[in-house]
Amino acid sequence: MSVYFCDWSSGKPYPLDKEEWGHFYSDDTYLIDLKAKDHRYIVMWIGPRLPYDLYSETSKFFDVLTNYTNSYEITRQRVQRGHEEESLLSLFPQGFMIYMGNRLGNVSEKVAQIKSTGSMFRIQAPYGDSARAIEQASVKCENLNSGDAYIVSAPGGEAVYLWLGEGANEAEKELGKKIFNNYFSSASVKLELKESEEPEEFWNAFEGGKTEYSNSKTTGIASGFDPRLFHASNAQGFFHVEEIPNFTQDDMMNDDIMLLDAYTTIYVWIGNGSNKFERNGAFKTATRYINSVRDERDKSSVQIVEVEAGREPPSFTV
Repeated sequence: MSVYFCDWSSGKPYPLDKEEWGHFYSDDTYLIDLKAKDHRYIVMWIGPRLPYDLYSETSKFFDVLTNYTNSYEITRQRVQRGHEEESLLSLFPQGFMIYMGNRLGNVSEKVAQIKSTGSMFRIQAPYGDSARAIEQASVKCENLNSGDAYIVSAPGGEAVYLWLGEGANEAEKELGKKIFNNYFSSASVKLELKESEEPEEFWNAFEGGKTEYSNSKTTGIASGFDPRLFHASNAQGFFHVEEIPNFTQDDMMNDDIMLLDAYTTIYVWIGNGSNKFERNGAFKTATRYINSVRDERDKSSVQIVEVEAGREPPSFTV
């Protein structure tokens, strides 16, 4: 296996040292090259901040890496952040780390930066076996979610916490411990905390202290239930609804309507660019959806709530 950084200035993929394997930046693009006996797989990982007009131009990195060979023996695949499959995550046993911004010179520079400024990583294992850690834009309590584990580091890096939400699994816990050892081995305070058992100093590590966040009590989500996201649009000339698996907040499409099933609540998220036909169709679809689900929830108590883009309550950020 080889991992490459896609250098847009030169238009060529740049090979990374093994030290950098598993370390990705949200503003950048990477190639993971896997060579089997009779086949070659090349996976392109695309950060969420790649401008849409550059997406089609990513093909040139495939072409350069394969020496412009177009063969049935080579499989090319693009993966966007948040949609990594288990097979990809498992290639990086030390963890799949996703940082904000552009790539720095080496991993040690990034470690020094997050220690200095403080940091927050959301740890998710969507398939239960391999986990990824995504750096959050700010170290704020509102970024917490009961369904996952988090690493929270106070500025200076002397105090670091592994916070385990009620729904966190073993894979998320294990990656959190690896981050402890790899990044914060010299920290004077290293605590593993379960949700609802936090000491006061944990909340002091956040900008603004303790505030509301998305937890099982505020969302009303039953233990073991995975929220579902649907995209609703009439851009093709007819009203169409499609489920988005393994979703992230980057999947919210501002020109359309999104339906989020949060167990006791169905959120109808109104994109700023959506039209009245999509809104009307989305409400009807939400009603039909509630009537069709086959689980243990009390359908008569499920509410449909309209949420405007940019005005989401904490319970929406599941």
